[in-house]
Amino acid sequence: MRIELTRKLKNALSFAAHGVHELLINSKYEAKLHNYSFSQCPDYTYFFCVALHPLNEMHWLLILHRSENKPPFSRDELKLFRLLSNKFSLTFGKLLLIRQLKNSEEKYRSLAEATGDLIYGFDMDGNFRYCNNKANGYFGLTPTNYSGKNILDYIAPEDLQDALKRFEDRNNGDRSSRLFYADLYDKQKKRSSFEINSSFSKTEDGQELVIAVARNVDERKRYEGELIKRYNELKKVNQELDQFVYRVSHDLRSPLTSVLGLIYVAKDDVGKDHECGKYLEMIESSISDLDNTTRNILEYSKSNRIHPKREPIDMISVYQTSLENIRYLAGFDSVTYGSDIDSSLQFICDKISVSSIVSNLISNAFKYRRTDICAHIDFSFYVNEKEATIQVTDNGIGIEETVLPRVFEMFYRASTNATGSGLGLYIVKQYVDNLGGTIDISSIYGAGTKVTVTLPFLSTYNCACEENSEN
Repeated sequence: MRIELTRKLKNALSFAAHGVHELLINSKYEAKLHNYSFSQCPDYTYFFCVALHPLNEMHWLLILHRSENKPPFSRDELKLFRLLSNKFSLTFGKLLLIRQLKNSEEKYRSLAEATGDLIYGFDMDGNFRYCNNKANGYFGLTPTNYSGKNILDYIAPEDLQDALKRFEDRNNGDRSSRLFYADLYDKQKKRSSFEINSSFSKTEDGQELVIAVARNVDERKRYEGELIKRYNELKKVNQELDQFVYRVSHDLRSPLTSVLGLIYVAKDDVGKDHECGKYLEMIESSISDLDNTTRNILEYSKSNRIHPKREPIDMISVYQTSLENIRYLAGFDSVTYGSDIDSSLQFICDKISVSSIVSNLISNAFKYRRTDICAHIDFSFYVNEKEATIQVTDNGIGIEETVLPRVFEMFYRASTNATGSGLGLYIVKQYVDNLGGTIDISSIYGAGTKVTVTLPFLSTYNCACEENSEN
């Protein structure tokens, strides 16, 4: 029976050589006896087809056949053939899996050799065990002379201590992937900077290895150095320009204040009804506009240089000071001022920033009031455990809906009749952003405007972040 079976298997495999073994079939194919004549093998009539299922997506057929002058396969033979098909399935599966692994290994090896990065493997003592072509060329190695070659000999002295610490961590059981930067020497003792990504691996024989992929970052570091250099130069220029604007604005404001004082004295001397009084009022208006612009430029300069300080805010005092800043302006007494200030909790924030926010909002409300009705400006302040809300509401000329999104732009004026510098709301937005708050503005053209500012309590962390960002 064994001799007869061997002959039958040989016949089956010889017939399979004609291509039947690669015939794809449905996975539900069942073993059946077929009576069919193939042109390649006209002497054979009886075929027994058994589906083989190796460990891949392809299905194979095991086909056993005998010549037409022999009786059909017996039940015992068919049962035995089915058992053999299972053995064939396992064997074919293993062979195919080995072939797939070899193909994958060849594919990844070809990728490793084609890359421009250095790829190398070393044991837990740093001795080289593998290098791709790029790494061999850089270190001056060949696959036959790794003996006695250690990665630590190629690391720059200033990075060696860090590398030794990583080796210590590896030997103590740390198997996590690492990313670090180090300078490596090449075969000519020239050094280059690399970004090195290392991970732990094991060979087939169980040997522990560290696989490292090193990418040359000399060019990137050069660009980063240029970028840092230009950033520092730009920072210096901005600081000098900021100081220049601050000094010029400050020096301009002093004589403007003196001129305004002299105009007040001159107006008292000549009287309101005198013709010169009218000219003095025109001069006063122009000087006031110029003084206001200068003051806004100073505020803008200050908003860029300020480091927030944690201090309690006396909102009643801040509000009263804001009114005093506009008290000398014409029409101040024709406006009704209302306030609702919550003092139940102590608000902690930066006093200079909060004072500037309140002052600019009230000044804007006054500047864009309506003169044909009884103007009023309402100020409110509410505080809870997390934040404070400042709100300024007026019944002034309002802002058209189409231009509302642009009111926080530098030098933008929402009204053609505006006499300001266009910096007020921009400065407010700068301060609010610096403090980590929010600002919202709603307006009805011809009916008035409401501005709501929400500011968080200023923490020590916020102040530290501001100082670090400047450094």
